[in-house]
Amino acid sequence: MTHDEAVGWAQTVRTARYSLREQLGAAEFDLCELLEVGQRNSLVGQVKLLWALESFPGARKVDTRRQLAKMGISDSVRINELQQTSIESLVSNFAPQSQTAATR
Repeated sequence: MTHDEAVGWAQTVRTARYSLREQLGAAEFDLCELLEVGQRNSLVGQVKLLWALESFPGARKVDTRRQLAKMGISDSVRINELQQTSIESLVSNFAPQSQTAATR
């Protein structure tokens, strides 16, 4: 990969992440949809879970970090690295909050 190709690829990734953050912040989709897309789309899947959770409307950083720690999920885990048990735990703990925030 040449330098110009690498710069282009990096710009594509940054643009995709920025778009994702805007969509999450606008509550265009919920946690379940995010996790589903993250398993199929490599750009979304490479995003860190904590970053995505903190992008939801009304999400508080400290509370989000504490909840992940309580569930035994690392702050640095990427969406496509999640095991099924972790996904189920996330949905049961965070989905009601993300859906409630989306309806406000």
